[in-house]
Amino acid sequence: MVDRDGKRRVRYSFPRHFESPDADLSGFLGLFMKLTTAVTNFLQSVDAVLREEACDEHTLERVARMKEEILDPVTRALAGKPRFAHVSRHMSALHKAVEEYVVWFRQEPARRAERRKAVEAAKRRLREAIGRGRDGESEIERFSDDIRTWQWRTDLDSKGRLVYATGSGAVIPGRGAIARDVGVQVIEQACKATRPYSDRLRPRDMRGEPGGLVIIEDVRRAIVVGDLHGRYDNLEHILRDKNNLADIMAGDAHLIFTGDAVHPRFASVNNPAAYEDSFCVMLLIMTLKAENPFNVHYLIGNHDHAHVGGARANRGSVPQDVLFEKYAVEKFGAEVFGRYRQFVQDSPITAKLKAPNGWLLLVHAGLTPRVLSEQGLVNIFIKGRQGPEIQELLWSRNYDRATMEKCLSNLNAKFIIAGHTNPTKDRESKYGITVIAEGVFAHVHDLQVVLNAQRNVFGYMDIDLTRELPEKVTDLRAPDGRPAFRMLRPKGAENNGP
Repeated sequence: MVDRDGKRRVRYSFPRHFESPDADLSGFLGLFMKLTTAVTNFLQSVDAVLREEACDEHTLERVARMKEEILDPVTRALAGKPRFAHVSRHMSALHKAVEEYVVWFRQEPARRAERRKAVEAAKRRLREAIGRGRDGESEIERFSDDIRTWQWRTDLDSKGRLVYATGSGAVIPGRGAIARDVGVQVIEQACKATRPYSDRLRPRDMRGEPGGLVIIEDVRRAIVVGDLHGRYDNLEHILRDKNNLADIMAGDAHLIFTGDAVHPRFASVNNPAAYEDSFCVMLLIMTLKAENPFNVHYLIGNHDHAHVGGARANRGSVPQDVLFEKYAVEKFGAEVFGRYRQFVQDSPITAKLKAPNGWLLLVHAGLTPRVLSEQGLVNIFIKGRQGPEIQELLWSRNYDRATMEKCLSNLNAKFIIAGHTNPTKDRESKYGITVIAEGVFAHVHDLQVVLNAQRNVFGYMDIDLTRELPEKVTDLRAPDGRPAFRMLRPKGAENNGP
């Protein structure tokens, strides 16, 4: 926008959704996500002020509008909710710092840098406040403590949310219950939950949209699940194993899927039950994401990507993407499937996990030399859904050691964790991988792990991110000190099937 004096100005848009009549602020999750959105909008407005080339009365007016249209509604909405009082205080402190920045910018330009440092410090404290409660306790931990006092049952509640158990183990809704009771509202919440990342955790691409990379720091434990391909039962076992679900609910562990939860695992399986299982896996994942928006992450796989403009996903001559969509629309309705497609559309394609001495990079298939830096992952969607970079990240089995080392160097990562390739003995010789457990785990040159959770015997990775990364990816450890590779063999699973 250009003012009458010819100077270029930033046009601000302040959302008023926080106090909208249909805003449900009674539940923790609804309030927490609306608060996170409001804080994100507030921070973006602050950044817009910091980008101003000149600060005058127009800028002061805009800063006043920030208070009127964002800060004041938040303060009113949080009145009587002491656990969030610290967020209001930090928002107020940031607003004051921005006001002082604008005033000093006009009166004493030499002090601009000094006041900008104060604004940046206030921004940092606000970002920390949205994830922490009083006395440094995590809000998700407080929420977890609260829900342990609820009446437990093995079903979904009246709002379609998962119900979890205490003490003796997790209660996961069966496929029938989740197919019957999870509706549009849960998936809608899951779609919203793909966007609460701060710009630091999910940097925006050149268009200003959330980019293709999620950066996960300050995490103690990561639970990583590979290709499920419709195995709802396997995901149930993974969530029930150890104290996985309790740690996820408490915010003590991050759950990361490397894609391809959908489509039956065999070309010969094309019956309705298999496709229902396939969609129910995504219903469960999306519900987990809706309930735990900050520590459940779904990365796109090539089978997912086929439903949002990516390359077709067939097994042999079987058009699984077409059959899957046809069944899901008939069973659950076009609106539900449309929300699923939006969830995939908004999901990232890669994640980086920070350890004390380096980074792990998670992706569906593998890396590509076409991506020359971390910024290339952020901007991965710019060239469209069938760009060569995306195709290789989701489809490639280029396991050449020199290429892998170069890609890892480009992206400042030490190891890769991926899925995509079923780690069988015949593929060991075909692709040059080394099978650790038939159909479950493999490694490539001690630099990449290949995961699989689609067979009768399956597994996941349980990674202690407080430990330094070892020299070989196969030496990664779990929090209990054992190897990070966790293999599960449910009762009756005598072999790993075809």
